[in-house]
Amino acid sequence: MRLNVVCLTSGRHTPKATFKTPSGKCEFKSSAAENGNFVVPVLALDVRGDATRRAVDPVPDYIPSYETPHSNPELAKRYPLNMISPKPHGFLNSQYANEPVQQKRQGEQLVLINPKDAKERNIDSGTYVRVWNDRGSFLRARRN
Repeated sequence: MRLNVVCLTSGRHTPKATFKTPSGKCEFKSSAAENGNFVVPVLALDVRGDATRRAVDPVPDYIPSYETPHSNPELAKRYPLNMISPKPHGFLNSQYANEPVQQKRQGEQLVLINPKDAKERNIDSGTYVRVWNDRGSFLRARRN
């Protein structure tokens, strides 16, 4: 299969594009991880903060969360909704989040809830809701 790469500055196809891989090509199977001894530095800690130093599989794969209905059904019964928290536009993650200038730029943080889930819980737009799990909680207004 041929992969056509377009230069971002010129918009032209670059037939001799090189990638920072041992082969210089875009690799769907990583030759750097082929021998089983490649560890990506940022992956040296797993999502729980444990130092794992596990080798990387040469073929990308999906790793499910530890807290899904499939991986932890008991927890899913207690907490049937999942929260996704994207990066705020007004500041970098939580860095500078307490700065008044950044808070003004970002505006009030809101909770978006699927309309079906909101209706089942009698939550109208503008209603303040408490979002919680075993790790903590916060209050925010719901937005349609």
